[in-house]
Amino acid sequence: MTQSDQPNTPPKDNEAVQVTANKFISVVWIIPLIALITGGWLLMNHIKTIGPEVTLRMNSAEGIQVDQTVVKILSVEVGRVTSINLRPGNDGVEVKARLKAGMEEYMRTDTKFWVVKPRIGLEGITGLGTLVSGSYIEFAPGKDAAEQDTFVVSEDPPSMVSNKPGLSLKLSGQDSRMLPVGNPILYRDITVGRIERADFNPKDETINYEIFINKPYDEMIGKNTQFWVLNGFDIQATGAGIKIRSGPITSLINGAISFSSPKEIGKGSTVKNGQEFVLYSDVDKVLQQPSERALYYVAVFEQSIRGLEAGADIQFQGVNIGSVSQVPFFERNDSLNMFHSGKIPVLLRIEPGSMELNADEQSQQEWLKRFELAIEQGLTAKLESNSLITGSLFVELSQQPQNRANRTRQQYHGYTMIPTAASGLARLEDQIIALLDKLNNLPIEKSMTELNGTLNELKLTLNSVNKVIDSDETRNLPKQLNQTMRQVETLLKGVSPDAPIYQEAQETIKQINQTLQEVKPVIRTLNEKPNALIFNNKQVDPTPKGAK
Repeated sequence: MTQSDQPNTPPKDNEAVQVTANKFISVVWIIPLIALITGGWLLMNHIKTIGPEVTLRMNSAEGIQVDQTVVKILSVEVGRVTSINLRPGNDGVEVKARLKAGMEEYMRTDTKFWVVKPRIGLEGITGLGTLVSGSYIEFAPGKDAAEQDTFVVSEDPPSMVSNKPGLSLKLSGQDSRMLPVGNPILYRDITVGRIERADFNPKDETINYEIFINKPYDEMIGKNTQFWVLNGFDIQATGAGIKIRSGPITSLINGAISFSSPKEIGKGSTVKNGQEFVLYSDVDKVLQQPSERALYYVAVFEQSIRGLEAGADIQFQGVNIGSVSQVPFFERNDSLNMFHSGKIPVLLRIEPGSMELNADEQSQQEWLKRFELAIEQGLTAKLESNSLITGSLFVELSQQPQNRANRTRQQYHGYTMIPTAASGLARLEDQIIALLDKLNNLPIEKSMTELNGTLNELKLTLNSVNKVIDSDETRNLPKQLNQTMRQVETLLKGVSPDAPIYQEAQETIKQINQTLQEVKPVIRTLNEKPNALIFNNKQVDPTPKGAK
């Protein structure tokens, strides 16, 4: 039977159902699969487009608003704030911001965020544009390899915000005062950088700074560079007069940080970003620091060292050759011996570099040899007055050959001792004390008693003289003498002028008249001042009067 001859029989029910079911499953699941693939592609594309989300920790959300506050870099918008929440324990706020794609490479451990808003500082008024647009968040990209998505927003903007060339350093000091962020870094009163960050560590009471030195001034920084706080205004009274030191006008109010390198050893090797340095409270502390090429000696004084301070000059014939390093200088409980010995050691620092720049090691050894020889030949240290007004002292070194006999080199805990002598001021004090002792030993009380007795006797004598002068007999004496003279003249009328007795009488009368003329002023003075015989009646010098 051929195929055409076969009967046209209908298909079975199970076969029709099976064919229909297979076609329905294949059509239904292809469309969702395509939709799923498309959705996944769109999701991935969206994730790539929106960029990373960062968490920002702030003390306050002042001026920050969701979906309005933007995130910028170099004033270009790259993100927006999406949420603001309180941190646990009300410890500030936590702000989340969504950044644009491609910002992942800038989110490093050293990336810095801060809020841009109106500020008034040493550089003037900044952020005035935010008065209209509102505050926004800006960040400076980091350079570290490690990535990070959580940051602490700084209260102040950093100094380097656009990869500015220069050098970033860290400073720390315990005696320095706190300076605000933005204060300048000075070199010889030239602004070469600024303070980027400042904080106080209460555990060790240390003030820490991060500073930035602009290029090309960063080339002046080396391993030996020393930093100190530059006070706005400093007045010091020294033996040379009054010294006034002041920085630029910008540092007079808030201060600044200055630096330099020792001339005798130079700046040293170059340093990298993040190098740490010690910050001293003032330039005097820098000068008191130990030097590699300085020579140290000890001088023990047996007189008061009041007025001698660390940093005081050491001079030889008027030439400054060093400074006092430490006053007093006790080691190993030697301070207990001060009360019965009366000796106070002082550490002296002789600096060849202060007179000879770029001194090499050979010249330093020669300096040491010559100085030791000078001590053996009578070099002596003594304290001299630097200023009678302030009472400050300095150490004067001088050659005293008379003291070289039986001089042996002595050591004080490893330091060679320079013999000392009493200063001229101390000798003057000793002479004054000796004079006062002699005055105290004089029998002043006995002398005063005898003087009082003499004055009493003189008083009695004056009283007797006054009684005699005030008596009627003394007052009538001139009258009686005149009467006697008239009687003598009457008697002489009967005597011949040629007679010897007449001539003798005339001569006697002349002498009596002369005596009376001389006695009259005395009597007149005694009448005016009875004690004129004892005390001089000195007249007051007349005062000349100007012409009218």
